Amino acid sequence: MAGRSGIYRLDIDLYEGRVALLSRHGPPLRGYVSTDLDEGAYLLTVDRKNSLWKFQRGQVKTGLRFTVDLDGPDPFTLHYEEPLTLLARPGMRSSSDFDSVNVLVGALYKLVDEDHNLAAAWLLLIGLSDVLLYDTIDQLWSVDQLGQHIVMALLADFNQSKDVIDDTDGMCRVLRALESFSAKPADLHVDSFTSYVIDPDSRRPDPERAALGLSTLQIRFTYDKHPPRRSLVIYADDIYSSDRSDDLPVYGPGCLRYPRWFTRKSTPRMHEAKTAVLERLGNENLLAIIEQSKQAFDEISLAWTIYGLAGPIASAVVRARAGSAELPGSAGAARLQERPWKWSGIQPARGGPGEWVPDFEAGANMRPEDAWYQLSAAGTPPGWGYRVNGVQFENFIDGRLIDTKNWHYWGTVSRSMRGYRGSEIALEKVADARAQLLVARNAGVRLQWRVPTEDVARVVREGFAYHGLGEIEVVCQAAERMPLRWQPKIPAVLFGD
Repeated sequence: MAGRSGIYRLDIDLYEGRVALLSRHGPPLRGYVSTDLDEGAYLLTVDRKNSLWKFQRGQVKTGLRFTVDLDGPDPFTLHYEEPLTLLARPGMRSSSDFDSVNVLVGALYKLVDEDHNLAAAWLLLIGLSDVLLYDTIDQLWSVDQLGQHIVMALLADFNQSKDVIDDTDGMCRVLRALESFSAKPADLHVDSFTSYVIDPDSRRPDPERAALGLSTLQIRFTYDKHPPRRSLVIYADDIYSSDRSDDLPVYGPGCLRYPRWFTRKSTPRMHEAKTAVLERLGNENLLAIIEQSKQAFDEISLAWTIYGLAGPIASAVVRARAGSAELPGSAGAARLQERPWKWSGIQPARGGPGEWVPDFEAGANMRPEDAWYQLSAAGTPPGWGYRVNGVQFENFIDGRLIDTKNWHYWGTVSRSMRGYRGSEIALEKVADARAQLLVARNAGVRLQWRVPTEDVARVVREGFAYHGLGEIEVVCQAAERMPLRWQPKIPAVLFGD
């Protein structure tokens, strides 16, 4: 994660005459290049004043041509890390002079859609240069629904192929490229987790941390809003209560986007989760909490897990805390008493095939209207989710797993399902429904979706039927009137016994 700003590398495909300018913040800028460079690696600096690329002495002949035409800003207005690395690659030459990207797209269609050999498709993408990789995925994503299906199938297969391909770094590079088209950057931020649990390793003593006045309390955050599922384990002490500002987040382990520090300002949901964990520890024994959360932990541990990001900065944490109101060894520092959840409407299920797990959706990145609909239509306590085998639902009622969607006929999802805007949104929801249905079948129960109007119910039913998901029951559950200025309050405890 060193070097957080600017373009750090240029990647050139000599055969196609394409260039990618890679940064640590998002997808590369791409364009065309005209050059006489030979294949190889070079170091150069950027002369913005004279709009020139200057190669280190002795690397190239005097007068060598090298011009870049980006699909976007003037390259000489950008910020670069210097000296800048340039990799010139030969590219993929076609015996029939066909466009390389179209050849690759055709190969991916065959491997994924016909041969169902997704590991081979991953290997094919791993072997591409960065510029050819992004050009190929761009073509896949923008041409038709089948191309988008290929991208989503690769993402869903990541954890399986990772176990058989001995190149996690290469797969992560491809994963980042795939998600630059299929996911919003905000969904890849470390603060956009979908659930969390206390990690059982919190029980293990750590003399080094104890000597620094730090606790061993670890929180495992899970990210499964989009495939692939992944989790991040960090120490609670490494989430600070400061309002320290930060620069742009950068891509890091797990292809998630990280701020420089985990703080109340840069990662507010993580800070909220830490606070809730400490409050619960103030009332319950750590071992009891871990035992209660065993099923949730077992499900989350199946995800691709990233460990120990903040561990090396433990000594810096102590120095940064000078004058802080936070207590060292903060586990157990809070002693706030919480009452069990009380609600006069539909009640959260006790038992069933799943378990209630805090997810903080309603407390941070969900509109109050959506949280209210979940509560009134399915009895879902704000900030909680009913999870079965790692998949989230709203409740378990009358032998059915329940999900709610506060969608409206002219809303984004409904318009996508009816073909009035990009199909990727509808395909994402269909993928979610397919995962839920598989879990429901394995649990031997039915699946029901609740939406607020019959118009939306009809659209969803037709979409499910088209994709072979007609088994899902879609019903109209009209939304109750939300109380004026209602805001979701996340309970720390659901049941009193």
